[in-house]
Amino acid sequence: MLRWWSSTVGREITDTDESYTVYVSDNETITVSASDDASGIEKVEMTLNGTPVTLTDNAYSFDTPGVYNVKVTALIRQATSQKRP
Repeated sequence: MLRWWSSTVGREITDTDESYTVYVSDNETITVSASDDASGIEKVEMTLNGTPVTLTDNAYSFDTPGVYNVKVTALIRQATSQKRP
């Protein structure tokens, strides 16, 4: 289960491989959580406008307001890792 939340989206986004266009203001934060009961999660990744960003404690804080295309994926832990939306 992959979840991410931003007050700019105004709702929780769950298990999707879609990206979302959001407007963020100063000091906005997107928080991400992921779980997989079978294998566990190796890591969570986020892109903004197609560019990977670094998550700190599964969150990303914006310091520049603007419109961003946000996509979050989780890498499940397995012998052969695969991305899970």
